[in-house]
Amino acid sequence: MQNHITNILITGVGGQGTVLASKLLAQTAAAGGMFVRQAETIGMAQRGGSVLSHVRICAHDPERQPASADTAAARLESPLIGAGSADIVVGFEPNETLRALPFFGPAATVVSATTEEIPPSASADVCDPLNALESLAGSAKIRQLVLVDNLAVYDRLGSAKPLNVALLGVLVGLGVLPFSEKDLIDVIKTMVKPRFVEMNLQALSYGASLAR
Repeated sequence: MQNHITNILITGVGGQGTVLASKLLAQTAAAGGMFVRQAETIGMAQRGGSVLSHVRICAHDPERQPASADTAAARLESPLIGAGSADIVVGFEPNETLRALPFFGPAATVVSATTEEIPPSASADVCDPLNALESLAGSAKIRQLVLVDNLAVYDRLGSAKPLNVALLGVLVGLGVLPFSEKDLIDVIKTMVKPRFVEMNLQALSYGASLAR
């Protein structure tokens, strides 16, 4: 088996924690000896504009030696995910999830929050994003779709802040990440401020339960 690349696209609105989510994924993969490239295309993020975070992970075959940096770098020449190449799409806002459709790879796994927070840069003709996403489920564009009610997450955790980690928890529950839940927990404990660690661990567990 050759080294496998997982392309993860995270999309949302500035201030929702998309960049932290991508950093958690990248750091967890790197801590596991995988080769990672990460990049953001932000523009107006501080004003509620669209944010795209790209995470590309080259995971080695566990029965072989870890991928060398030279080999992995060659396969991950660009940190940006190309059109039609995203294996996993995580949307923090349904319109932003739908706007990322050109990135969806064949049979992509898509996790999307359901509450609309339309940024100023959004197209005025975007409507009924959830209906559009559901209509794509089962098509060549989406292998599996999980919709997450933002408000339920807020009610459960008492805050909107850990939505990003809850969405990562859904990926854990689906078993589509190239590392374990424990690996991600270990990184959360080191990257998140101590006073927020427990809330984020609860968010991760809750998100995972939504997919199981």
